[in-house]
Amino acid sequence: MIIGFGLGVWNTLMMQFVAGSKLARVSSLDFFGSFALVPVGYALTASVAGLFAPSTLLIAGFTLSAFLWTAPLALRRIREAA
Repeated sequence: MIIGFGLGVWNTLMMQFVAGSKLARVSSLDFFGSFALVPVGYALTASVAGLFAPSTLLIAGFTLSAFLWTAPLALRRIREAA
């Protein structure tokens, strides 16, 4: 549910702050960054899976994800738009 809310906010902000003539290009780059790089994440995770305990990897992944989702809120322009 939280991811769905975040995606709704992201799409709304993208439509508000990106010019209509550039929206298709920005959307395609967003899609590429979101989905096409997933195999890179899998490869990186596989390379460190044997080095750390699963609980350590889960905590590190959660912490990184939480930071990346909330870091934009440090910008006043984003907080006011959301």
